[in-house]
Amino acid sequence: MVVSLPNGSRFVFWRGSSYVPFWAGKHDTGMSYEWAETSPPSGGFVDSVEPLMDKELRYGRVEIIESTAARVHVRWTYQSCDFLYKVWGDEATEDFYFYPDGFGSRVLSLKRGPGIEYELSEFIILAPQADFPFSFLPSNIVDMLFVDGTKREISFPYPEDDKGKREWPAEMAEKVQGTPIIYRVRLHKDETAAAIYFNPLDTRLPPVIYAPFFDRGDMVTPVYWGSHWPLARGKSTGWTIDDRIYYSPSHNSVITWAHSRPASLSRANIVTLDTLGHSRLMTLERWAWLIAMTDASDSQLLEWARSFSHPPSVEITGGRLDFDSYVPERRAICLTVDSATVSMTIQPTVTCVNPVFELRGAPGTLLSVALAARPLKHGEYAWDGRTLWLDAKITQPEQLQLKFAKTPASHR
Repeated sequence: MVVSLPNGSRFVFWRGSSYVPFWAGKHDTGMSYEWAETSPPSGGFVDSVEPLMDKELRYGRVEIIESTAARVHVRWTYQSCDFLYKVWGDEATEDFYFYPDGFGSRVLSLKRGPGIEYELSEFIILAPQADFPFSFLPSNIVDMLFVDGTKREISFPYPEDDKGKREWPAEMAEKVQGTPIIYRVRLHKDETAAAIYFNPLDTRLPPVIYAPFFDRGDMVTPVYWGSHWPLARGKSTGWTIDDRIYYSPSHNSVITWAHSRPASLSRANIVTLDTLGHSRLMTLERWAWLIAMTDASDSQLLEWARSFSHPPSVEITGGRLDFDSYVPERRAICLTVDSATVSMTIQPTVTCVNPVFELRGAPGTLLSVALAARPLKHGEYAWDGRTLWLDAKITQPEQLQLKFAKTPASHR
């Protein structure tokens, strides 16, 4: 399954990757944000416990929830299993939302046993067979752009300190506690677009910087290299580069958050059923990240991150805000329509980029959309009967007016 976006980016759910999704570049490489991977649980296991071990797709499923002019929503559900497909009852659901501007969100919902540790994020670059890491990876794989505009360009292999460790400078670790980071990840030295990852609640740096591999004393990779994914049925996790590079796709792990997870959007401990049908206490938790594959500049990414973090204030006539008035998972302002004409005064505290509105109870066909008294053309907005996306930057208080036909829409 391929989500093709207007900016030319493609987000792929492939059987060969066990449905683990990734951005597909123009030079036969890809980039994954990882998945929910657990620590080795009690009771015995073989190799790692993660969805990439599900080569036969016994547990992984992908479903298109919606695909309209305004939004695409794809859901991936899976269980982390070991090499022999053993599972323990935990389950993850990842919802991916994309808009016409090419930006979207990764929403991870995890149901796990209380106290069971998971890692959620890692930058993993996929490569075709016979592509040696130093031949296609740029040295500056990762940019770290703090939301205050400070930038660090990270080169690999990352150097060791005088103690033989690969660690971030202390001032960066301190700075991120109050200033979140936008991550830009380059998939290929000739790729103009890069993968973007941002969570405003992430206040820690990824603790693991992967070391290069050596073969007979020569450095042969700048970061971790593995041929056990994608494809590679029957291949266990390896810790050296080998001849499989000539006939199997591979992956290159750059940095990982390991068990360092950002604050979640929601968390609850409830008695429910696990995937094995057992009634027991489980922890339900949800996180959301802003994602994209784009050539956007630093200044544009800063606007995106700030807009994602700080929704505008809204005053409404002809409608009312829902209880869940702003949903960061979908970057959507949610309201109920009470009249054929809805007027909203949008008051941003930071530049509001391409706002999204979810409208319940719209009385009919959307006749017109006007922002700051200027009618918008069809290319400047997208509407699917429920979701409205605007191609607009709002820097000061502006009025948005929506006019609907009074006859019920055909879909209602």
